[in-house]
Amino acid sequence: MCSYMSTLPSWQDQPSFERLRVTILTAIAFLYAGRNHAGYLWMNEAVPCCRDLELYKRDTYKGLDMVDTELRKRVFWLLFIAQVHSRVNDLIPSCGLHFCPRQTDWEFLLPKELSDEELSDESAHSATGGTPLISGYVALVKLYLSVLDHLDEFFPSTSRPHILSHGGVAARVLPTIESYSNQIEILSAFPMLDSLLQVIQRLNTVADQLPEPLKLPLGTGGVRHSEDHPASVLQQNHQFHSMSANIYMTVIYLQSVMLEVCLDKWQNRSRELSRECEDYSVPIDEAVSAHLWSIKASLGEMLVGVLTCLSGPDLESNGQSMIVKLRQVASTFLYPDGNSKDPNFNFINSFVSRQCLDKALSVLIEIDYLVVKN
Repeated sequence: MCSYMSTLPSWQDQPSFERLRVTILTAIAFLYAGRNHAGYLWMNEAVPCCRDLELYKRDTYKGLDMVDTELRKRVFWLLFIAQVHSRVNDLIPSCGLHFCPRQTDWEFLLPKELSDEELSDESAHSATGGTPLISGYVALVKLYLSVLDHLDEFFPSTSRPHILSHGGVAARVLPTIESYSNQIEILSAFPMLDSLLQVIQRLNTVADQLPEPLKLPLGTGGVRHSEDHPASVLQQNHQFHSMSANIYMTVIYLQSVMLEVCLDKWQNRSRELSRECEDYSVPIDEAVSAHLWSIKASLGEMLVGVLTCLSGPDLESNGQSMIVKLRQVASTFLYPDGNSKDPNFNFINSFVSRQCLDKALSVLIEIDYLVVKN
């Protein structure tokens, strides 16, 4: 910062993309190292820079070559991901928006799934094969887009400047999802469940459509090790494995935080109705409760499956954010009295909870060992 003040005194009034890129990368480095206050300090510097540069508008990219265009898109999405994280985790988001929701060209801004070599030489697009590393980043972007339209419903903003979407973004940018017409009665009893199911379906669709190098062999019980591959592809495979860890844990994390909001609201509603009427019992309410707990059991099974497939180095290489996500998800399976007061919390949930906690604890111990070792 001192360097910029001495060499470019007007950098705050006339931001450049180079300055923005340095700022956002510094912020990400602090956040991944667990220094959140420093990270968000730099993030708050990047937000007005991005807004002034209008990276959310298609017209801004006119006259730029493909490399400069894609670099700007990637920086835009880094800020977007950080802001969704802040919205989910903080009662008052740490920073304002770096884009105008109504003027953002979401479809155009999706990064192209091209390798760096392909970006540098447009004529080589069809010459190279295989999955480019950027595909993992694009998948991560799609995951956060999957929850965009429902953030204000699950995590109400304290002010309009923090509303990230005015609706309909995911439907335009992401693949269509199946309807839940066979569950109309349940959804009408608790509309938030409809939003949750839409988010889950979109997140799972993104995961299902991952290219082969990024997919995890869920259900096979196998663990992916980079050492299983020839040395010539060792480094690239480790990068894919690290991205897989980030992608799948993000799928679980986003589902978990939104499911917990649903469970909390539903249980509060049930308690209020029970206080008003001591013998209150409605079959459809039982069905909603059972459905929510079945989602949680499925999520727990997915967590165990993902952690079984991933190795410690795959998880550790994602930095402090991965540890925080894992701890936060695992903590939702802790029940101080041994079980939930909800009658629909059954043996299956209890068994899955123990599995999740055992697996998460062993993985966290392994990550701690790797950190100390390195």
